[in-house]
Amino acid sequence: MCRALEHSPGLCLPHLRQALAVIGKNREQRHYVLNLHREKWLKLESEVKEFIRKSDYHCQGEPFGSERDSWLRTVKQVTGKDGQ
Repeated sequence: MCRALEHSPGLCLPHLRQALAVIGKNREQRHYVLNLHREKWLKLESEVKEFIRKSDYHCQGEPFGSERDSWLRTVKQVTGKDGQ
């Protein structure tokens, strides 16, 4: 399960809350899950910031990379819905 979670975008916030409720007071598991998601969300935040920067008119002509859909992935991570 850990390996699958590590190679995924992570759990959406509603499912993360459910997972933490199931984990309960197991400090080691809570620490692992929360740190893993913190890393994933910091990376996503960085991509959103880059998307915002490249959306500024001063950066016209700079091609978008993996940050192109970062705002959609952020909506999905927070809400658990695709947004489509």
